[in-house]
Amino acid sequence: MSDSSPTKTTSPNETNPTRQTGLRLRVLSRIFYIQLGLIFLALVFFTWSYYSESRLGSLELSILAGCLGGSLTLLSRIQRLSNIQDLSLWTTTLVPVIASGFMAAIAYLLFLSGLLSGEAGTGLIRSNLFPQFIRPDLCLDEPMNMKLVLLTRPDGVLNFAKLLIWCFLAGYSDRFVDHILRSLEGSAQ
Repeated sequence: MSDSSPTKTTSPNETNPTRQTGLRLRVLSRIFYIQLGLIFLALVFFTWSYYSESRLGSLELSILAGCLGGSLTLLSRIQRLSNIQDLSLWTTTLVPVIASGFMAAIAYLLFLSGLLSGEAGTGLIRSNLFPQFIRPDLCLDEPMNMKLVLLTRPDGVLNFAKLLIWCFLAGYSDRFVDHILRSLEGSAQ
């Protein structure tokens, strides 16, 4: 007698749990290595600034903080995804982390410009939670350049910590900088 029972075929839309688990582990390890690289870069920056006479760039560390925030968001998204196939490529894990760094850079520029300012500031949005900056003196004969922008620093350790926390939050929350930009756009109209 032949077995006349139909063979079960899986459609391309059905997911194989074993394959999903393997993909999830690959994506988690990829994000782990991204985070490890970001932490390594931060340690290099800290070590370099400690032993060198040059100053540590707050913009660079702000971008790193945003990237780290974005990578943690990516980790939490993986737990909610039912189909991990969406994150199986390197670009789908790197692009959100890089975009988070851009959002942190925009937050840095919002603080630097004074649009978001500390309690003594005159920005459109003021809070004692926002960092305050020390700006270098401009010589009248010196043109505005990137070096002067990069020499602008948070006013002390407390304000540096505020800056890094806000930049981490800008990378962690997709909508944080977008919400601020929209509220600034609304106040300009």
